[in-house]
Order: sequence, then C-alpha cells, then structure tokens
Amino acid sequence: MITEIHLEKVQAFCRLGIYENERIRGQAVIVDLIVGIDLRDACNGDKMEDSISYVSLSHAIQDVAKSKEFNLIEHLCKSITDKLFNDFNVINYIDIKIHKPVINAEGFHGNASVRLKIDRP
Repeated sequence: MITEIHLEKVQAFCRLGIYENERIRGQAVIVDLIVGIDLRDACNGDKMEDSISYVSLSHAIQDVAKSKEFNLIEHLCKSITDKLFNDFNVINYIDIKIHKPVINAEGFHGNASVRLKIDRP
C-alpha cells in the first residue's frame, strides 16, 4: 500500500536567484510537497512512528532553503529531495513544486515555479 503525505504552501526563506540583489536580500518561496510512503502500519495502528511528521518535513525544507545561496530553483528542488531521501528512509518518491512569487527582472510580470518528480535513488 503506497499512500501519500501532502504539504501545501510551506513558506521557506532563501537566498535564490541569478541576480545578486535577489540573493543579498533573500526572499520567501512557496513549496508544495508530496511524499509517497507505505502507510499501512499507520493506517492500522495509529502510531506516529509508523508515519512521517509533516512538521519534520517542513523543517527539513526550511533547513535546506536557508543553508546556502541558490542560483536556480531547480537546484533548490534537488537539494531538498536529497535531504528528504537521506533523512527519511521510508520515502519511496517525492513530487516537489517550488513557487517563486517575486521575480526581480525588468519586464517580467507574474511568478515562476519548478516541479521535480523523483523516485528514491
């Protein structure tokens, strides 16, 4: 039985962007996350140790985001998935989408996002 844990609209502060002023000031990004895990024991036993705390997932996202400067959203996505696979060995796959709501580029209006779907290596 594969089930999923979903986190939506997790805010994380990071120094992200190809423009130096974006990395100096930093900015908030919005993260949507799906992790696929076998939750059979959690469904039948009602014990936290049979699942993953969504608070722990959120903290892992925030830790990676603030750990260093990133030029690309793609690299931030992969860095987060690497940490999640490393920290939570029960995760089978990850679907992560990172929204960058503010783009500091002349003539650009809107926001951007990158989505990465990856199975456990």
